[in-house]
Amino acid sequence: MPLKVFYKTLIPFWFIEFSLTILNFMFGAEKVSFFSIVLFVIAVVILPFAAGFRIVYEKGKLSFAALSGISISLATLLAIGISYIAIEAGTQAFLGVIIATLMVAVIPQSFFGYLGGLFAKKYYVAA
Repeated sequence: MPLKVFYKTLIPFWFIEFSLTILNFMFGAEKVSFFSIVLFVIAVVILPFAAGFRIVYEKGKLSFAALSGISISLATLLAIGISYIAIEAGTQAFLGVIIATLMVAVIPQSFFGYLGGLFAKKYYVAA
């Protein structure tokens, strides 16, 4: 799969994740609420699954589907970086959020991206 197609396919998912993360920080990321839990489920389960599905649907491999799930974390980290620059948080808090995002989100996002790719391969892409 050419990188250009990979990027073009994932840009809408990155934009959605970036927007949702900024919204979460605008409404107070320090509080756990129903809104933040829904955003977390969207970011960790739904967007990687849809991205993996879309990559395989565009004739990509399952390894690219897993990478598409992981790439959702990059949009999260970009939004977190911009948010922390805007609120002028300390370096320790900034690095803590980045490490937590990488530890908590990357493996499930990779799994759900791969799962979305398997779903697309089994049910929607002709063998």
